[in-house]
Amino acid sequence: MADARIRVRSLIAGRVRWEMPQLMGNPDLCDAIDDILRREQGVKEVSASALTGRVLLVFDSRLSVAPYESKLRELLADAAAGKLPARAGAASGHIAQKPKAATLTDLLNLTRRHRGRAIGTFLIAFVDRLFEAAPPAMIGAAVDVVTQPSGSFLARLGLKTLRSRLFALAGIFTVVWTLDSLMGYLHRVASARLAQAVQDDLRNQVYEHLQTLDIGQLEAQSVGAWTSLFDSDISRIGNFIETGIDPIVTMLTNSIIVTTTFLMQSPALFLAQLIIIPGLYVVSTAFLGPIRKTHIEAQRQSGQLSEALQGNISGVSTITVYGAQQREAERIRELSQVAREAEVTRAQVTAGYIPAIQMVVGVGFLTTLTWGAVLVEREEMSIAAFNVMGFTSLRLLVALGSLGMSLEQYQRTIVSVGRLVEFLNTRPQLTDGWRELKLDGPAELQFEHVDFQYEPGRPVLHNLDARIEAGKTIGIVGSTGAGKTTILKLILRFYDPTNGSIRINGTDIREIRLDDLRAVTAYVPQQIFLFRGTIRDNIAYSRPQSTHEEIVAAARAAQAHDFIEAMPQGYDTPIGGTGIGLSGGEQQRVAIARAILADRQVLLFDEATSAVDYETEAAIQNALREFAANRTILLIAHRLSTVRHADWIYVLDEGRVCEQGRHEDLLAVNGIYANLWRVQTGEPLEKLPAKRRSAKGGPSRGKRSES
Repeated sequence: MADARIRVRSLIAGRVRWEMPQLMGNPDLCDAIDDILRREQGVKEVSASALTGRVLLVFDSRLSVAPYESKLRELLADAAAGKLPARAGAASGHIAQKPKAATLTDLLNLTRRHRGRAIGTFLIAFVDRLFEAAPPAMIGAAVDVVTQPSGSFLARLGLKTLRSRLFALAGIFTVVWTLDSLMGYLHRVASARLAQAVQDDLRNQVYEHLQTLDIGQLEAQSVGAWTSLFDSDISRIGNFIETGIDPIVTMLTNSIIVTTTFLMQSPALFLAQLIIIPGLYVVSTAFLGPIRKTHIEAQRQSGQLSEALQGNISGVSTITVYGAQQREAERIRELSQVAREAEVTRAQVTAGYIPAIQMVVGVGFLTTLTWGAVLVEREEMSIAAFNVMGFTSLRLLVALGSLGMSLEQYQRTIVSVGRLVEFLNTRPQLTDGWRELKLDGPAELQFEHVDFQYEPGRPVLHNLDARIEAGKTIGIVGSTGAGKTTILKLILRFYDPTNGSIRINGTDIREIRLDDLRAVTAYVPQQIFLFRGTIRDNIAYSRPQSTHEEIVAAARAAQAHDFIEAMPQGYDTPIGGTGIGLSGGEQQRVAIARAILADRQVLLFDEATSAVDYETEAAIQNALREFAANRTILLIAHRLSTVRHADWIYVLDEGRVCEQGRHEDLLAVNGIYANLWRVQTGEPLEKLPAKRRSAKGGPSRGKRSES
């Protein structure tokens, strides 16, 4: 039962580590702490460990630690009363930190497409292990030839001399050894092919399913959490198939050989071997549960470390600019220490399993040696049979040791299987429409009483009514967090309104097929993404079949042609991922060219020219005015010069339309827009109207913050 005891282990500005013994062995409570604290304002990182009983919290250094500790105490009090809250996001379809317990059936279901190949691989492995078991039989045959010259099986075949029998035995051994080597080669090749086929299939399944999820579901997790499905989980399953199943096959083969050998030579001695079965059950029951728990915790801590490393590598320039290298190094050291402690605990628990199994099996081996020796002394068993039984028992002991390692690997794998099964069972929250959308001309958009919130209690848009006429250019302006970007995301159906509706040519967009809706829209977001490849590839991404002339025309319209031509290889100049090698303004112009080339009826620009100079922006606007014929364009901007020539302008404040009209009309109103214009142009500034910010208002946090 959890209690509210908390001891501060270390505290500096922006970072606190608590020691909480009640977390020990309680991963559910750790998950709840992680989930609750991450939703608090200013929180940057949370790490709660069920192995060390410690919680690391990294937060905005300008804030006090007291509210976080108070929240933590409330959670612990609820947990002590048996009111542990359910994890947030369970309904939103994101990958849980603690996946449900998977089973062997789940693994078989994931790989069912390769059942035929798996059966073939299993048979090859089985035959290979049969050949590997031949040496004990060959040793027994050699002993038989030497100790029973006239009674050996080769003598009964008609070989009269010892030399002929030994030569025959050598020939048989050569054939068996050759076949064993050949089967070993086929076994390794078949296992590798099966593993790679399964990995390739799972990778494609995961990626295809990933694309079916909603943007909101994808944004609920970091990029590192999604890529770990490909990098860690799928690879772990493939490694188990390639190397972890073989010990199981070896164990099965040796069990069959031992059982057959003992039944043929001494049924009584075989029955005596059964005394180890209860011991094997007890050991497996005692170890496998803790092994799985420690694997889950170790994987969770390793994932948090990987996510932190990925974030720091991506943000290395920011870290350097603010001189935070030492602070971040300390954070990584702390996360690394927690991950290391989790791995050490996992290794300690796992390390005891194999020796325990071997000790139990050793009882059976000693039984074979002692009782078998007695039977040889009584002449109830031949020396050759005793040798064969001793060597096969020893092989079984070795096989069980390998099986222990395989079961330990299986525990790791089944955790990954659980994550994959949970992910593949996730369904998008947004349902696809059923109506076709065919536009012969520009589209009209209508917002009717639209409310929207990313999280309960944090509204972004309030009763929004707006009409975007077909073929017009509409500007949307407002302060940071006013909900401008959210409007574009709702048009694209990245999210659905909480209340109200959005219509395109009179039809609710929720009734329109998503593919049709997005086939008529082109979007240039705030954060430009360019793919690794050439500039030509990136412009043509929206319409791959485009000719060179069409690509150049789009680049000219976006005022990108001149700087592209000045580059070493022109349009064939390679650029790195996210546009490395181009300035911010150049990246924006390439993205605008991509949207123009798409030739869609609705164009959505979110701060699309914020990084270009005024002269270039003016040239882009002139080109867009020519391009705007028969198209509906929405422009979001902080820089009012971007929207001053728009046919209509909406001014947002706290998710509401507070002003609307043309540029000149809005200046005449002398309201928010007019004051923003004076700020940006340097004209005399009048006092801005008071903000209408309620307790529940304000922009959403984190990734979903609006500009």
